[in-house]
Amino acid sequence: MGFPSCMTIETQLRALETLGVATDKYAAMLFPLVESCLSEELLRAWQRYSNTSLVQQSGQTRLDSLMSFLKNEVES
Repeated sequence: MGFPSCMTIETQLRALETLGVATDKYAAMLFPLVESCLSEELLRAWQRYSNTSLVQQSGQTRLDSLMSFLKNEVES
């Protein structure tokens, strides 16, 4: 069984929000699950990206930052 696409994950996250589940309730649990499914190359790129001061100052959760990163990778 393969890992779901970035768009599938994004859809599921929106569904949780629609049901009234706050991001802080699931982000800490889902972040390591999503991150652990990244390829080694993508994980290194994510680590470089996440260490930038821009990401650290954005105020997003780590899961939101990871999803933004994955979306940018897919679109580029």
